[in-house]
Amino acid sequence: MPTDAPSSAPTPSPTANAAVVVKDLTKTYQSGPNAVEALRGIDLTIERGEFVAVMGPSGSGKSTLMHILGALENATGGTVWIGGERITGLDDKRLTLLRRDAIGFIFQFFNLLPTLTAEENVMLPSMIAGEGAGKLRDHARELLDLVGLSERREHLPSQLSGGEQQRVSVARSLMRNPDLLLADEPTGNLDSKNAAAVLDMLRDVQAKAGHTILMVTHDATVASRASRVIFLRDGRIAGEVPGGDASRILEFFGSLEQD
Repeated sequence: MPTDAPSSAPTPSPTANAAVVVKDLTKTYQSGPNAVEALRGIDLTIERGEFVAVMGPSGSGKSTLMHILGALENATGGTVWIGGERITGLDDKRLTLLRRDAIGFIFQFFNLLPTLTAEENVMLPSMIAGEGAGKLRDHARELLDLVGLSERREHLPSQLSGGEQQRVSVARSLMRNPDLLLADEPTGNLDSKNAAAVLDMLRDVQAKAGHTILMVTHDATVASRASRVIFLRDGRIAGEVPGGDASRILEFFGSLEQD
């Protein structure tokens, strides 16, 4: 359970311009008589409009960190602010609204509904929120145009390539104009050509709309597209390097696996 008591009013972030602020974040899983410390005192600030990649060996805490930032899991201790609102300690109803309105998710396996067109898949988050279809359709078409799929909006997922399906997933993640985009291995199910195209598109979306992106990846080439790369090891931040240099990122990552 979170250490912070639930609050009826949002608590302002300690860093006004930050998209994400994490203070002394811990997460412990109980496995029978044993306690597994997945996160051990994480401190992290991501400014609005940043594109940050997270890397680390298996078991380093990458997925746990993303799940907590996505309001999918509760922290054991510490505090998290998303878009200026403290999320640790919020009740389930408020967390559900936060996931719907403030956080966009981009998954490795796309998670598109097979019976809906590309346009309908993009519209889905706002339709679930109870908004009318008229304005939503116009907005969905704008987003599909942004990701280069305006001519494919009536196609079902089965009629789209893997790269095109991921573009639909990105457009869907932007439908609610979220404060934060969380991308979990967004190119892990794509070939190198489609992976490069999706990363180019993410950078383009970030530049045009100023979205904040946090991306988990195991690929140094993918991570190099970010503005900076944060490394986790054994539930702690082990260091960070600027993006842009895949060889340097790979070298740092290799050192973590060898120690």
